[in-house]
Amino acid sequence: MQLISLRPALAVFALLVGAAQAREPISIDALARMPEIQSVSMSTDGKNLVALVAMPGSDYKDTALATWDLDNPDKAPVITPSNDRMKFIGAYAMKANRVLAMARQEWSGNIGMCGGEGRASGLTKTFVSKPYLTDISQKKFDEAFASKTRRLSTSEEIQRCLEIMGSASLVSTLPLDPDNVIINQTESGSFRSNYYLYDLRTDTTRLLSDVKDGSSPVLFSPRN
Repeated sequence: MQLISLRPALAVFALLVGAAQAREPISIDALARMPEIQSVSMSTDGKNLVALVAMPGSDYKDTALATWDLDNPDKAPVITPSNDRMKFIGAYAMKANRVLAMARQEWSGNIGMCGGEGRASGLTKTFVSKPYLTDISQKKFDEAFASKTRRLSTSEEIQRCLEIMGSASLVSTLPLDPDNVIINQTESGSFRSNYYLYDLRTDTTRLLSDVKDGSSPVLFSPRN
């Protein structure tokens, strides 16, 4: 009786195996090609849509940054393709018509105190990833949230390390605040991270927390 009850299941299994064998195998090109669209997000005010798309004419081998104005849904998106030096790897729709784009570029050199293969001598091949701020027109890209000042005592090695590791980052998007986000910046001299309120409309900052004892804030109000 057990053998008889298994026969339908075995028959179904045989049909599935036969169907799987009859299908065309997935080609390596299909697995390796760039997705048509990825990293999709909408701004918290509902005005813009941002995504990475396969760069037109690249045969799905490269990315481009695309923004859509949701107040004009029939309007074609604004598209900025990656280039030979900088490749888009991520995107995020911000409020105030701003866009945060992550990009990386190949880099070779002696990374010194940052560690890695070339710490003592020789070259290290790596990628340097940086966030960039632009708006929905994508006419200008600036390094996001980076400090505009540099201490005279900062060595070239430390400056290079900060460029590779990143000296600023987004901490909280404050989704209920129409203009501001919270960022942190790493001081080049002390490697201490300070927290700032960053106004996306004016690109100005206000100090929130000066971290001196190694502790850091971990919980933020979504409004203020």
